[in-house]
Amino acid sequence: MPSDRKRTGERIAFLIIISLSLVITYNYFHSVERPNITERMRIHDSIITGEAPFPYRYRILVPYFTQGLTELIDRILPLSYRKSWILSYLIYDLIAILLFLATLYIFLRQWHTRLLSLAGVIFCSALLPLSLRDHYYQPWSLIESWFFCAAFLVVRKGKYVSLIPLTLAASLNRMSGLFIPLIYLAPALNLLPRTGAGYKLDFNTFGRFILLAAMGSVSLVALRAFLGWGENIHSISYLWDLNRSFNYWPYALVNIILFAGGWWIFFAAGIRRADRFTLNMLPVAFLYLIPVAVFGIWKEVRLLMPLYPVLISTGLFYLREKLPEVPAADSG
Repeated sequence: MPSDRKRTGERIAFLIIISLSLVITYNYFHSVERPNITERMRIHDSIITGEAPFPYRYRILVPYFTQGLTELIDRILPLSYRKSWILSYLIYDLIAILLFLATLYIFLRQWHTRLLSLAGVIFCSALLPLSLRDHYYQPWSLIESWFFCAAFLVVRKGKYVSLIPLTLAASLNRMSGLFIPLIYLAPALNLLPRTGAGYKLDFNTFGRFILLAAMGSVSLVALRAFLGWGENIHSISYLWDLNRSFNYWPYALVNIILFAGGWWIFFAAGIRRADRFTLNMLPVAFLYLIPVAVFGIWKEVRLLMPLYPVLISTGLFYLREKLPEVPAADSG
């Protein structure tokens, strides 16, 4: 039966995604987390107590979640607090990575065959170890990638209500709550017209955008008012001097190139072939790059991970045309 074959194919795909998530989590723990446990616990505790510098003080979603999980593990398992804390972050890492890769697969399946979508996820998984370097405590980057991917998928499916909890939760993580409303608005603006899915900018659409933007903005302001303003960990001038120094910008350039590797070529070629929805996400990606360039350390390409869904999907539009043995329309 075709339906049975389809279900079997999806089960196999998700089994592969689970396996990839386990390997990435294991690698991330041993290469990033394990060598820096003491320093990671120090930053975690400073966020929990409200003493962390700006902007870490306001990125409370992951530390609060792992703190609650640590206390739960500490009660039910005969482990020391330190080991319970380590285990809680291992569980969080796996959940966040699995959510991202699984949602990425579902997002890619909106246009591409199972085989191409799975190939895109596998390629993205191969790139993640490079992205998840050059830091010792940035746990919010894992779930931020899922927030963006989930928002892309929800907007594609027209499930506006689901954007409300996404926006609120993302506002407790980083500045993602300000970009999710833009993801919703982008298809209506139709800045790069092309045949395909989309909707028009009318009063209801604009009103929903304003509501989402207000929720994200108010959440960010309320969080800062409640926790108080902290000392900025880095000034913009310091970051600018750091990024343009000879010790940093060549490393940043190499990391940016390797962030997508040969997929940059597929992405560039896919722009001419992508549908309207995908093209209208490109201006959002460009806007996202502005604060990354101003406030980020350029060699830390984990900041670019939220762009993987659009980057991978655009490249697949090119590949499915150049691989005639892979049908453009899904046959199930």
